[in-house]
Amino acid sequence: MFFTRIGYVVAILAMILGVWKFVGGVIVASFLAPDDVKVALARYFGSYASTGALINAGTYTIIFSIALGILVEIHYAVRDKT
Repeated sequence: MFFTRIGYVVAILAMILGVWKFVGGVIVASFLAPDDVKVALARYFGSYASTGALINAGTYTIIFSIALGILVEIHYAVRDKT
């Protein structure tokens, strides 16, 4: 039960982080001048080489959080049945 709660919290935090990366990558790619993109990526998002890499990382994090959330929900459903 302890690990299920941790999984639930990790899934929520991963979803928030993934959405932050995805939306941040789209905003940086859409609204900044090409010269300012590298500066904004280095300042706000760490060591990502491009906005595409940032969007990919956000997508993978969102997929991970959804999968972890599904596993946690399955555990809750199985636990309640028995």
